[in-house]
This record gives sequence, C-alpha cells and structure tokens, in this order.
Amino acid sequence: MKHCRFAAFPAFFFLLLSCPVKEPPAFPFFENTKAAAYGLSRDAVTGILVLKDGKRLDYVFALPLEEPEDFSLAVEYYFDPPSLREGAGKIILETDGSSWELPQNLSFVNVPGETPIIEYAVPLPPGKYERFSFRFEAKEKIKGPEAKMYIRRVYNSTPWFGLMDEGAEENRRIRITPFVYADGDGLVIDPPERFRLKETPHNLMRFTAGASKLYDKQDLKLEAGSLRFNIRDGLPLFSMDFPFPPTGAYPLDIRGEAQIDRALISPARLPQNKKPIPADPGLVLAWRQNAWRDPAYELFSWASFPEILIFDIANYDVQDRYLKRLAFFVEKAGFRGRLAGDDEIAELHGWNAHDYRASSLADFFELARKRNFPLFQEEQELMAILLDNGVIRRGSDGSIKPGGGAIISLTRDKDCPDYLRRLFITHEGFHGIYFIDREFRDFCKRRWDAFQNPGKRFILSYFAFQAYDTKDAELMVNEFMAHLLQQGTSFAGKYFGEILPNRMINRSPHRRADLPKEEAVSQDGNPCWPEIAEAFTAEAEAFSRYVNERWGLAAGRVWKISVEDL
Repeated sequence: MKHCRFAAFPAFFFLLLSCPVKEPPAFPFFENTKAAAYGLSRDAVTGILVLKDGKRLDYVFALPLEEPEDFSLAVEYYFDPPSLREGAGKIILETDGSSWELPQNLSFVNVPGETPIIEYAVPLPPGKYERFSFRFEAKEKIKGPEAKMYIRRVYNSTPWFGLMDEGAEENRRIRITPFVYADGDGLVIDPPERFRLKETPHNLMRFTAGASKLYDKQDLKLEAGSLRFNIRDGLPLFSMDFPFPPTGAYPLDIRGEAQIDRALISPARLPQNKKPIPADPGLVLAWRQNAWRDPAYELFSWASFPEILIFDIANYDVQDRYLKRLAFFVEKAGFRGRLAGDDEIAELHGWNAHDYRASSLADFFELARKRNFPLFQEEQELMAILLDNGVIRRGSDGSIKPGGGAIISLTRDKDCPDYLRRLFITHEGFHGIYFIDREFRDFCKRRWDAFQNPGKRFILSYFAFQAYDTKDAELMVNEFMAHLLQQGTSFAGKYFGEILPNRMINRSPHRRADLPKEEAVSQDGNPCWPEIAEAFTAEAEAFSRYVNERWGLAAGRVWKISVEDL
C-alpha cells in the first residue's frame, strides 16, 4: 500500500500540470465596461505571442459576446524587437467565422521608422461571439533575437475605417483598420462593399482628418464617392458629420498641403429631441433634404459659432408660420414692437430669409405671454427650441428673458435656387455674427458713421423702399454690413451702383431724387451711378478684410466647407 501511494504521486502531479488553464489575461477586454475574457494557456494569460511557427494564444468569453449591429474588434499591440523583417510570417487574428492578418509595420500608410504601438480594428458583423485567438504562421525561420508580440488590450467599438496617428515619439500609437493605404501624400479608404458602413435612416457619417506634423491650419480636399468637399483651414485636425450614404462615399480620397496621417470614417448618431446638428454653413447648403429629422425643417448650430442656430426650412409658406410675425414685430416699419394678427399681415410679404437676436426673440414671446396672444403651433415649437438651447430663458416668475446667441433661417423653396440660398445664408450668417460679437458691431458702426458720401442717402432710401424701419439706427448699421458682405467684392460696384438703384426707382420713381444727379450707362445698357459703385466697393473691401482676418471668412462666403458634385 505504501509503495502504491508513492507511485500515484507523479501521476497526480502530471495531471495538475496538464489541466487546462482558464484565467483572465494580463490585458483587459472592454465592452462598454469590463467584460470577462479568459486565456486558455499560460502564454495566452500573459498576452505574449512568440513569433514562431505554430505558436498561438486562445481566449474565450465568460459569457458570449452578443453584438446586435456591425462593430469593430480592436487589438492594441507592439513588438520586441520593434522592427521585424517584412515577409517572415503572418500574425492571424481569428474570431468566430472571421480571420484577419495583423500588420507588423506601417509602410503601406507612409509611417516610417520603427513600428510603434499599433491598434488594429477589424470590422465584424452582428452576432454571438464566444472566442478569439492569435497565431503566427512562419514563412521562413526568423534569425536573431526571439521576436514577440505584446498585447496591451482588446476591445470592441463602433465600426470605423481609416488611420489615426496619435501621440508623440514616445509611446506613439497608430490606430488603423484594413482597407486604408497611402497614395502619395494622401490617404485612400476603400473597403469592399460587404464591409462598408451601412446607412441607417436619418443617420450621419463622421469624417475626421489631420496631419500630425502640421503646426498651422491648411486646406483639405476630400473626394467621397460622387462628392468633393473643399475644406478651408481644416487642419491639423478636422471633423465633420454629414449624411452622405456610405454606399456612395467610397473610395474616400483625402489630400492636404501636408502629408495626411489622420483620416477615418465612422457612424455618428443624430442629436435627439431636435437638438441642433453642428455643421458648417456649406454643409447646411448641401445637406440631403431626405435626411432631415422633420420634413418641415432641419435645425443646425453653426460649427464655428455654436450659439447661432440655423433653420433650413422646407418652403416659404412653412417659414412664414414660424417667423413671419416675428419679422413684422422686429423690423417692419409700422409694425415694430407690436403683435400683428395674421389677418392683418396675410397679404404682406415677410422676408425670404430671417435673422433674430436673443433679446428680440425674448421680447416677442414675452409680449405674447403677457397679452395671451395666440401663437401658431410652429411659433410654440420655435419657443421650445429656443428655451432648450438657451437662446431665451424662463424667469422664476414665468416671464421670457433673453439668453444668448441668435437664429437665422433660409428655405428649400422651389422658387429659391441654389445661388439665392448661398446669398441668403451669407447675408443672414453675417447678421448672426453681428448679434453675438461686440467688436464686430463696433467696427460696423464706425464704418457706418464715417460713410457720409451720396451712397448713404441712397442706401437709406433703399432700406425705406424695402420697408425697413430706418429710424432704428442699429438696424441700419446691421443691414448696411450684411448687404455689403452678401456677395463678393468684385460684384459690389454693379450691385450697389446699378442693380439696387434701378430696382428701387423702377417701382418708386420718386426715389430718383435720392441718387446722384450724374449717372452713366453700364455695359448692359442700364443707368448706373459710378460714384455710388466706387464708394460701396471700397466699403465691401474693408469689411471683407476684417472678417477674413478675424474668422477666415470673406465677402460672399460664410462657409469654410464647399461641396460639389464630381
């Protein structure tokens, strides 16, 4: 019996050594919060893959990982030694039903030098995942010190494609996916159709690009399917959300003045509860109407000036329901400061586009509250949006008070072609900036006060012809500025010296007295007034220089992104 007990000990010891390992690995797996994954060998627990043929690391989840939508599985790793000889073998990541080769260097995206920390994210379809593994397939014997891959973490995320170079030289990390490669100084992202990010109704795609070695802004060009985006001052790091269909967004080709080493595309969620979508005015102009959250309008906040809300409205009739009575209350001669009934102004024209500061909006809704004035459903909805976004606020006594910011609007009406939409968003956009920026208001007032040539008499007459309340001095300053900046400086002379004077006197001949006596004939054969043309051209150039130096804008342009069809 004693002999048998000693004989059984080596067998029992061997059984302990041969039992399967199932321990949490040294690296974490994250699924929103920590999720349990287990290594099935001692090497798997350490997260170190020796790069010898047949070596592998196997992992299982404590509970199956269930993904209801497409997602990315990302592996963060590095090598020791950091530079491996290309072609020595392949590192394979396997999941349930998928197999991917992990990059060992990043020469294919123009990342020179030793291989940094790599975070490689592979696209996976929805489903139930129970395990993943890593293995090395040697093509030839690796000479020199034993090479190893060290896994820092594994996690899942929303799906994306592209490249992001993050961090300084020490602990430099490169986030990268399949289907991205360098083309000269640019980058191309072009996944096969079965892997492309799927379009969700009324959802967005987020595009980010940059250049890590750039220390100032630069222009950027993005070709995405059938669209070209020209982006001013977009780098060193630029991001935008846009509703281009993923199937029509590829290949993405990104170019800049410096070498592009940051470019990715991923899904983006639309803001809920009618919160504004941050967007450049150029994107507002190009936004697909069938991607609107509400068929009546879409609501944006200006990316460069978030306190300015932009309403893009389906047509003039819908816009009138939201804003026409505001227009008469705020700006129309004979109506300012009072609440006009709809029957009183039904046959009168409001504006084709609108702009209002926080204080004017608060005054309108506060007076309506005090008078129990019946508001349209659209006006009530507008008030709720303004309250939600802090443009107006409710006092402790229930009163409506100014908050901060401003609103502007334009429409998609069939009688409002693209060139007018560009003009309207420029005109109203500069009004919005005027409302929120004191320095700009002071500059405009100084220019207006110094503008004492015959052009001033003409423009005041023209504003009266347009039914503006010319007794409101600040309104005149504001409209003077916006009319100057709504078109390019090269067109200012013709616009003020020919088009507007003739428009005015053709309908109101008595206003001819407000123009200089000396007139000429334009190349088009129309009466024109060179003195007025010269004065307004000089003013337009002064205003354009100012907005360009401060914000990178210009006369005729409030956008930094323009979109065109290829």
